[in-house]
Amino acid sequence: MPSPVTPAPLPLETVLDRRFRVVGVLGQGPMGLVYEALDAQGDLPVVVKELAPFGTTRAESGHVVWGVPAETSRQAARLFVEDAERIRRAHPPRVPPVRGAFHERSTAYVVRPYDADALPLQTLLDRGEPLGLDATLDILMQLIETLERAHARRLLHRGLKPSNVLLGPRGDAWVVDFGLTRDWLVDRQVLRLGQPLFAAPEQRAPLHLRGAATDVFGLSAIAYAMAFGIPPHLDSVQGGRSPVAAALLPESHRRLVRAIEAGLEPAMSERPATVAAFRAMLVEGVADRRDPEGVSELDARLVRIQRLKHAPNESPGGGVLERPKPLKAKVCPVCAVGTIVKRPIHERLCPACRVGVVHLRKHTLGHGPCPVCRYGLLKAATKNPFRKKRWACGCGARFEGTAQALTQTAPENAHAGEARPYDLWLAMAERGSAAMVCDGCQATFDLDGDRWRRIGTDHEISRYPDEWARLAAGLPADCGNAVCNACGADCFVEDDSVTVLDAERDPFGFVERHVGRPFTWEELRWVGAGKESGQAGWVCLATGTEFDEESGLLRLVRTQLPALHRFVGRLETVDDWHRLAHGLPLAREDDTLRANLREALRQAYRTGALDVDGRDWSGPATRVLADGDDVREVGAQLVIGEGQLVFGGLLRKFKMPVDAASSWHAKGHSLLAELKDGGVEEWVVEPLQWTVALESGKHTVTLTSEDLALRLTGRL
Repeated sequence: MPSPVTPAPLPLETVLDRRFRVVGVLGQGPMGLVYEALDAQGDLPVVVKELAPFGTTRAESGHVVWGVPAETSRQAARLFVEDAERIRRAHPPRVPPVRGAFHERSTAYVVRPYDADALPLQTLLDRGEPLGLDATLDILMQLIETLERAHARRLLHRGLKPSNVLLGPRGDAWVVDFGLTRDWLVDRQVLRLGQPLFAAPEQRAPLHLRGAATDVFGLSAIAYAMAFGIPPHLDSVQGGRSPVAAALLPESHRRLVRAIEAGLEPAMSERPATVAAFRAMLVEGVADRRDPEGVSELDARLVRIQRLKHAPNESPGGGVLERPKPLKAKVCPVCAVGTIVKRPIHERLCPACRVGVVHLRKHTLGHGPCPVCRYGLLKAATKNPFRKKRWACGCGARFEGTAQALTQTAPENAHAGEARPYDLWLAMAERGSAAMVCDGCQATFDLDGDRWRRIGTDHEISRYPDEWARLAAGLPADCGNAVCNACGADCFVEDDSVTVLDAERDPFGFVERHVGRPFTWEELRWVGAGKESGQAGWVCLATGTEFDEESGLLRLVRTQLPALHRFVGRLETVDDWHRLAHGLPLAREDDTLRANLREALRQAYRTGALDVDGRDWSGPATRVLADGDDVREVGAQLVIGEGQLVFGGLLRKFKMPVDAASSWHAKGHSLLAELKDGGVEEWVVEPLQWTVALESGKHTVTLTSEDLALRLTGRL
């Protein structure tokens, strides 16, 4: 597979946001580049991350070229900045603060402090040696604390990997690069972000559900790499199985290995559902295996299955299952009343006066700005065609010559007397070769790549044209291009894709659950009706449980029932979902359950906990009598009970105390008693069908000579 296309880094000394000067490149990944820079405000070192995902390229001007519709790339850049603002507001522990977030060069940038002493965890792992289980456990517990606090503030990381973990000189573990931008790009199928080793399977497929368990996978993958020195190659390591025997480790390390294995399960439903649950595995541990269940437990389970009944529309765990009807086309999912409509935005309305219309004006000599004051017009100062052409501006600037060789004659400064082309003069004055000018108020916006920069203000702000158009319409620059005409929910619409960005009110919790997630219009109809998967199915409002219906079966999408958390994504029958909600085995496991009960009865017989009709044994047998080479077989009834063996009929009986034997053995169908006096007694016993009446019904077990020998051994 060819390597993903990646943009070239910005040249050193590039100044971003008129403040951050690039002095080095720290790294590059699927989402962009990371630079070391100096902040002009205090000359402090900072880290600048540039959004430039796989699939984008770099133009000669330094702008990022996306290769997708402009509105899509701008929305990605807006989400990137909004991610940073969420971190700034929440400020989880051991997450570096955000120093700045801004749009520039057709993309977006986020700035955080730079600590030269902090070492990326990836750097340590690149040495090819494991950190050891003690160090792994220490770092992991710090990451867990950070993520628990972040998740409590509804912040998922969505991209945990060793390069996003920084280790301080005192052993502190810091987490960087939170955000939902990556998921939005995957869901939009805009870019191919590659197949990172540390990403959960659900992050590699569009519109798959993601949650706290997604970050649990990332935590486990990082812990695996720290503990064992290699990434978790799940193709060769089945389900995240560790390459060491956990039984050989101390208990705390066994818990670590088991937690890593559980966290690396490919299916979300099989992992710990929360970071807190993952931490509990590390602290409290889990049993290596359960002790076999006894007769009473298995019998009680069968009784519960027999008594389990449910109404046709009853939801597992209680409540009622309802089949939601999708919203009408383009109805707002936030309020379920209004309609999502495109905002009335005029692309050329002047954002300064909101009356005039802006038009393109190319900057040519005599019809362009003054290179000295940057704002006034440089006009012809002589009309005599035989004299050298002179040019003047109201600011006092004077030039002479042509557009190809223009010389400044006034005022006197470092550039006076120098001849250079007019477009070079404009570049030195940080003016573009063209501008958008209002035909009313004459407000001027220089073309700055694919952005417009407002000229003649105290702070020359550069924005995308659609952002200026929003301002001209009296809207926030970063709002979406669509809105609900009832509740005012802010939305972004492109082709058949709809993304809800924000809303002042969230009566049904739609924004909380789905902000920034793109849907097709058809999916939105279902999601807005409570079917969050965007497909037909059933919902129980009382338990927050949702199922998709597939060929008569139900697939669990979400639930608030703790008993069902780990089964999200499973496809089962209605009856089986009721069983799972009550902690009972599936219908297809009934035969196994009954087999386990029969085996438990066998074990109970062997240990003496249960008798055969009040005895140890009662059934036909053949006594083998050997006298030298002469062997005779005598058939009769064999009864063993109350410490005595009796063999024979009504007239003749052979009796022997059970403890007269030093040992009992089974050989084939034969029961052998090695007597204390050195003799041997042998009986051939046929398998005995033993029927036991329990609360769940009658159960029949086949007992053999081996079962009888083990039981009698326990009598000695």
